[in-house]
Order: sequence, then structure tokens, then C-alpha cells
Amino acid sequence: MKLLSIAIFGVAGVLTRHFIDSKFSDSSTTVPLTTFWINVLGCMFAGSLAYFLLNRGATVLTTGLLVGFCGGLTTFSGYTLQTLNLQQNGQLLKAFAYVTLSPIAGLIFAYLSFHLTAFLTSQQ
Repeated sequence: MKLLSIAIFGVAGVLTRHFIDSKFSDSSTTVPLTTFWINVLGCMFAGSLAYFLLNRGATVLTTGLLVGFCGGLTTFSGYTLQTLNLQQNGQLLKAFAYVTLSPIAGLIFAYLSFHLTAFLTSQQ
């Protein structure tokens, strides 16, 4: 059942990424901001899910959402290829900023959402 949950939510994550990317990609900019924000959003969602996993244990739903949906939504391969593309186009400062700021923003938003979820669930 767990593998089915991961597969179903993985497809949902991939389709969500494709939808967001097709609606919000801006071809006028050379910085891949859509991928940046999709990855940050995925990290934020993963931070909230991590709170539930650590405090309530893994369920088929939380495992499917974290591994499947967040795994399908976020992409390290896209992040890597977009960084290489910036570098190949001679935009070294943008490539450096993108490769540096993406994981920092992801960690910050995962941390904040984890603690926000902890706070909000303690108020109930």
C-alpha cells in the first residue's frame, strides 16, 4: 500500500510541477525562478510533513506525500541542468547565486514550515 501511495502522489507531484512551470515560466528572464520557487515550495511542504512524521509516526499518507509528491514536485536534475545552462551561457554570477541560494532557501523554508506546523498544531 505504501508503494502505491508513493506512486500516486509521485504522479501528482510531477503533474503539479508541470502545471506550475507551464503557467508561470517566464522566457524573458534567464534566471530559472519558477524551478527555484517550486523547489522552495516543495521544501516548505516537506518541512511540515516532517513535523508530522517525527511526532505522529509515518503513515501511508504522509509517506506518499513526502516521498511521492515532494519527490515528484521538486527536482535536483532540473536544478543542476539549469545551473549548467547559466554557466554555459557565461552567466557565472547568476549560476553561482542560483546554486547557492536554492539550497539555502529550501532549508530556511523547510525549517520555518516545520516550526510553524509545530506551533499551529500545539494551539489546538
